[in-house]
Amino acid sequence: VAAAAVASAGVSARVAAGLVVVDCTALEVVDLASESLSLEQAVTANERARPVARALPRRVGREVAVDVRGLSMGRKASLMKWRRAIAPSSPPHHAHDHPSPRALAMTELPERSRSLPVAGPAGSADRSEVPGPRGWRRRAAQPVSGASLAVVRVALGVVAAASAVRTLTYGWADSLYSRPSHRFTYLGLDWVPQPGPAGIRVLLGCVFLAGIGLIVGRAHRWFAALLLVSFGWVEAIDATTYLNHYWFVTLMAALAVVAPLSSKEPVAAVWVWLVRFQVAVVYSFAGLAKLQPDWLIHALPLRMWLPARADLPVVGPLMELPATAHLFAVAGALYDCLVVAGLLWRRSRPFAWAAVVAFHVSTWILFPIGVFPWLMIAVSTVFWEPDWPARFRDRLILLGHRFGIAPNSPPPSTPAVAARSGATALELLRRHDVTSRSRSTGLNRSSATSPTSTPKGTDAVPVSRWAFGLAVTWAAIQVALPLRHLAYPGDHRWTAEGYRFGWNVLLVERSGSVAFEVYEPSTGHRWTADAEALYTPNQVRVMNGEPDLIQQAAREIRSAEAERGHRVEVHVDAWMSFNGRPAQRWIDPTVDLAAQPRNLWPKPWILPRP
Repeated sequence: VAAAAVASAGVSARVAAGLVVVDCTALEVVDLASESLSLEQAVTANERARPVARALPRRVGREVAVDVRGLSMGRKASLMKWRRAIAPSSPPHHAHDHPSPRALAMTELPERSRSLPVAGPAGSADRSEVPGPRGWRRRAAQPVSGASLAVVRVALGVVAAASAVRTLTYGWADSLYSRPSHRFTYLGLDWVPQPGPAGIRVLLGCVFLAGIGLIVGRAHRWFAALLLVSFGWVEAIDATTYLNHYWFVTLMAALAVVAPLSSKEPVAAVWVWLVRFQVAVVYSFAGLAKLQPDWLIHALPLRMWLPARADLPVVGPLMELPATAHLFAVAGALYDCLVVAGLLWRRSRPFAWAAVVAFHVSTWILFPIGVFPWLMIAVSTVFWEPDWPARFRDRLILLGHRFGIAPNSPPPSTPAVAARSGATALELLRRHDVTSRSRSTGLNRSSATSPTSTPKGTDAVPVSRWAFGLAVTWAAIQVALPLRHLAYPGDHRWTAEGYRFGWNVLLVERSGSVAFEVYEPSTGHRWTADAEALYTPNQVRVMNGEPDLIQQAAREIRSAEAERGHRVEVHVDAWMSFNGRPAQRWIDPTVDLAAQPRNLWPKPWILPRP
């Protein structure tokens, strides 16, 4: 957006870092920011047309200075209508008159933004703006600042390093990963080796090193690949350690391998939107999963969990009230369903992000979910403008100048901030011409200090077909994984089929008991196998509520008996309490569970929910 102003003829100019309408007759500058537009709204290229359309009050003058770079044909046509609406109604100034405000303002504008385009006939829009594969690829290649992605990279690194330290500090390296003699694996990942005590520490050291490398930012793709391999290996050792936030860290590490998360170079807009999409998937599917009676009407399982937090100071007694659980349930569902829309809309974004902070801090206090809330708070900032870190830095510098804290700091380079620091009109204009290009290309401030510098590659950041196709494929997979439970019969909260990797966050409380009954057909002998002799208490606790883990245990018991020379069948007597209800048998006891195939097909031996 062009910043235009009048600096002569005694005209007092008010500058908005946005569209400025110059009335040549009255020698006035109409600042559209005073017409319900803030400086931050005016300076943002994504909202060039619509807020200005609402703000343009009436016939205000004869000349308009507008930057039309990057506007769609529809918005250009709208600007043409505004231009015709304020066409000259009086003869132009004579040569001997003092220079017009428009002359002074427009001479400082970039050459390509000194005039509006001539509106063509209807339907003559540029083909590049027509929605379609090519049009979307061009839009995806639009350059934006990579500063917001750099914040995501740093947050991912901090969480990775902190997770490695926590795992070692709390002794989980041995109790969860290296000590169990038998383990539960994910389907298709049986080949992943289980390291010993030294090996698991090497893996956690690699996770920590990868986190530090991501924080520093140099060669971040290599460190992201190291994080993906080491962290993914640790989490693939045993399925009983699955947590939604570990899955999210794995996905973000995979994105960091291919996405340009360095703030030093311009990035294509598709990468910003891909990270936004990944965050939106978490919230959206977590919200959809809560739209069911147990959560909304009965406040389950929150009604079971919250009384355990009655020891909290001040709010502790409230945790025991049923009304508190109902309030939290409805508020949580509304938050997950609406927060993405709130973050995408500029006017509601500050309030939505405040809700993000409040929600995740609350869940961090109430539930033992580690560093996940802080990661979500940090990555949700990707919904702000791509150059928000630079704007934040400028505001800090402005405050430092105002209070004398940092007098030697460079002056603010963001026009919206610099306007408040008392810069002259033409200084603002030159500064905007430089910083707008540095923002769009992601260049360092040091390379954009001179108004005459012309950064290269400001038109578009190349996005190859395979990269665009990869992004689309990634998005399709992230939508398909949480929806795959629809392919299975019954309630996936009961059957647990399609439950993992579906962002079912804090959704159910599943507790049960399993007895493994071994039958040897050749002798007719029956006995009960002790699963606790094979697995750790944590593994047994998780296994009791997961049918695929129960099947793996049955197969393991059959293998152990085969080593002793017995050909046996393994039946289970499994009971489960679902969200605090009375326990019900949920696995067919007549089925030889060890003989059932292990695949992705529906499991007929799971009994339907009563």
